Amino acid sequence: MRDGRLDRWSLTTVTLLLLALAALVLHGRTPDAGAQEQEEGREEVQREPLKPRPEADPKRIFDRDCAVCHGTDGRGGSRGPSLKDVGEASVHFYLTTGYMPIRHPDEGLRRREPVYTEAEIDALVEYVGGFITGPHVPDVEVEETKVEKGGEVFRLNCAQCHQFIGTGGIVVGSNEAPALHQTSAVEVVEAIRIGPGTMPKFSEEQISEEDAQAVASFIALEVQEPTDDGGFSLGRFGPFSEGLVSWVVGMGALLVAAGWIGKRT
Repeated sequence: MRDGRLDRWSLTTVTLLLLALAALVLHGRTPDAGAQEQEEGREEVQREPLKPRPEADPKRIFDRDCAVCHGTDGRGGSRGPSLKDVGEASVHFYLTTGYMPIRHPDEGLRRREPVYTEAEIDALVEYVGGFITGPHVPDVEVEETKVEKGGEVFRLNCAQCHQFIGTGGIVVGSNEAPALHQTSAVEVVEAIRIGPGTMPKFSEEQISEEDAQAVASFIALEVQEPTDDGGFSLGRFGPFSEGLVSWVVGMGALLVAAGWIGKRT
């Protein structure tokens, strides 16, 4: 009888430990915490970002920070690709995300704080737009009515790399699909059109302008501001966290019930 009590107490102890472990995992691995850990890890290996100078002349900024790789007229060279057909959207995207400028051609593209102010970026985009062609910076309107359609397009074309909740992840080798929790609506549409890094470029035949705007609305209103209508978010990891909680809570309840029945018997 004593051994039986010990067994029941052991089962109860194991159950409580499993519940505590599940709570710690779900509490410590929310998308925001995961993104923060990811950013902290990046900061350890990144160099200090370039510091902007007070001058606001876009030609001086371009000649100082961009021409060394892309050429004074954007034709490119051995150190950097041509800008002739990338469009103003590409220039705006790479500057607002902090992907550019970089210190060395082999330096990886990582999201950082922008080096330039918003005014300097706008001036640079206008200046470079004078000698390049391609997609322009889009006008994006975020609307609640577009969210449902945007979710459908996102799950069909984007979730394979960026995940259903926009947390991103490794796609091929060391290449990474970034998290979308800091991405602006304009940057979303720009990325769809220019295909930064290893991301494919989508034409208007593949994703219409209306659908691209819908994706931007979905990310802004659903991915970045989730409502959790069902109750607890459970870390928003989908079936994994839901299954873990169901297994631990369900099995724990069964073990407790079995111990109680055994004691009564």
